[in-house]
Amino acid sequence: PPPIVIGELEINCWGRGAYLHGQPVALTPTEFRLLEAMAKSPGRVFTREELLARVFGPDFEGLDRTIDVHITNLRRKIESDGEQRYIVTVHGLGYRLGDTR
Repeated sequence: PPPIVIGELEINCWGRGAYLHGQPVALTPTEFRLLEAMAKSPGRVFTREELLARVFGPDFEGLDRTIDVHITNLRRKIESDGEQRYIVTVHGLGYRLGDTR
């Protein structure tokens, strides 16, 4: 499948890589799965529970705040200026991948 492109962020699901401004982004496997899950439905708001199930599987018994830690780490790697351009917090609901066309 072709890469998913959102602004300057390119996500290659088949090759398991992410690129920002054409440069590779060093993501952990968990960070990539999280980004991939949101990238496959850009604009859709995901609850923490949905992201946990998609990233860790339905039998994960950890806290839903685990997602917040991974989101924070992912943002540090793809949000260069601290703005929520790519990963947007939807207060009271969860997260969505932004549309930065």
